[in-house]
Parts: sequence; structure tokens; C-alpha cells
Amino acid sequence: MTAHGPETVRKVSLWAELPSPMKTDFRESFYAYAGNVYRKEKQILNAYVPAAMGACMPEEDYLIRMRPEELPDVYLCMSYGECSSAAFISRFLKSGIYEAPQAWCFFPELIVADLKQLEKRGVGCPESYDNLARPAYRDLVCLIGSGGLPDPMLPIYMYHRYGREGVKALCRNIRTVAGPSSTIRYIGKEQNPYGAVFVMPALFAAICRKQNVRVILPESGALAEPVIYMKKAGEEYTTSRIEEFLFSGRGMQTASSRMMSPADGHGGAIPIDRFCRTHLLYPELETVAAMLKMYLAGRD
Repeated sequence: MTAHGPETVRKVSLWAELPSPMKTDFRESFYAYAGNVYRKEKQILNAYVPAAMGACMPEEDYLIRMRPEELPDVYLCMSYGECSSAAFISRFLKSGIYEAPQAWCFFPELIVADLKQLEKRGVGCPESYDNLARPAYRDLVCLIGSGGLPDPMLPIYMYHRYGREGVKALCRNIRTVAGPSSTIRYIGKEQNPYGAVFVMPALFAAICRKQNVRVILPESGALAEPVIYMKKAGEEYTTSRIEEFLFSGRGMQTASSRMMSPADGHGGAIPIDRFCRTHLLYPELETVAAMLKMYLAGRD
């Protein structure tokens, strides 16, 4: 009790859409941190980490369907999701409900070359992501993805660098779309039905460091999906404890342990390509997705 009545308990909410490898550790680390904050300051920190992201999310997990008062105080999300849609940008960012996003960390993807398969084709290793659109790699590229469509990271990069023709050239070279859990066992073996060049998260690429395999980090740095942070503007309550967790505490340690690169570049992180550091939102996402459907369906 205080002289003015019952003590006020402040509540601050965090909504964190994160890649699968770090969901559980992040959630547990946050709850432990939140418990300490409550014991010391009587501030309640709530967090929700959706099990699914993107097109796999249930309708109720889309912020665009929420009323302003239902929105989380702090929103942590992957750039290739809802936050890059025209509707989200218009309703929540241009309107000023949320402040401009900033990078929290990056989810880097590296090139993994199957030397046996490249030798069979008589092709050398690609030294950059740009190389993967060259005719020499026709039908040799495997990208991660779901529902038959590749992860948009590399297609978006090609679109920015070379326009529609860059996306089209890349699509000609895509042999398969599959996750590392399916492909890793074949990489470096005599037979590999998935391809010869793979682009996959650094956490999985590290497992591939073995005979007949080369993991490539281009000189310009890794392409990576940004994980961005935004908070409500003009709030009366503080989000400083959540920011402390994310940027200087256990949250950043959790990200680094999964080979994600902190936005400040510290801690021996994988260097990130400048393109990804300067593009946090991708309103062209729907355009690129439509191109992928068209070009992949029309390959000869």
C-alpha cells in the first residue's frame, strides 16, 4: 500500500515473432528476466512468442486484425512478414501508432557448396549471391522455403540489384525448395537429389563443414533477414526494461547463441551485407512473391 491507496502494478507487453531455432530459449530467458523485474520493481512484463509465423500464422495472430488498444507495446518481428505489408505500414507506421522500426539483429544465410556435385557439372564455387543467377548454375540451386515457394531473401536481393530479370534468372537455376533438415544429410555425398548449391541459415550451414563441402561467406557479408523492433509512440508507461532485455541482456545472448548477428555487429558476429542493413522493411514482398510463382511455374 502507498499513502494514496493500493500500489499500481505496471504492465508492458512484448510480441516476439522469431525464427524457430530460438523461440524456446528466448521465451524461457524472458520469463526469468521478467520475474526478476517484478520482484524488484513490481512491473509486469508479458511476452507472447507465436508458434508459427508468416502465412502459417492463425488469423488471430495478425496485428492488422487488432484494435489499437489490443496491440502489444513492443513488437519484435521478422522483416519478411506482416510488418512489410502495405496495410501494416499505412495503419501502424504512417499513422504514428508505432515508432519507426530499428534493427535488433539479423538472421544470416550462407552459401553451402557441394563440391562433388559441382565437379560433376564442371562448375566452380559461387563466391557471391549474385553468382547464383548465372547460367552456369542452371538447375543447381536449392533454397529454403515452404509450400513450394522459396524464402524471399535471395529473390528480393536479386530484384533490388537486377530487377525482374534478376529474379527470373535466379528462378531458372532453382532446382528444389527444401529445408536443411531434409538436405544436409545429402550434401557432400555421391548422390544429392536437391542440388549442388544451397543457401541456408548460418546455424545449419555450420553443420555442413565436412569433406566435399565448402561453406561460403561472401566478401560483402551475409544476406540476412532483419529482425526488427518497434514500440508504441507516445506511451505513458515505460518499455525500458524490455529494451534492456533485448539490447543489452539475455535476449541478445540468446540471439547470438543461435548464430544470429546483433545489429551493433559486436561479439564476433557474422558480418551482414550492407543491403540488408539499410533495408528493414520490404513493401515489394508481394510483388516478388508473385514473380516467383509465375517464373517457377513457367520454367522450361
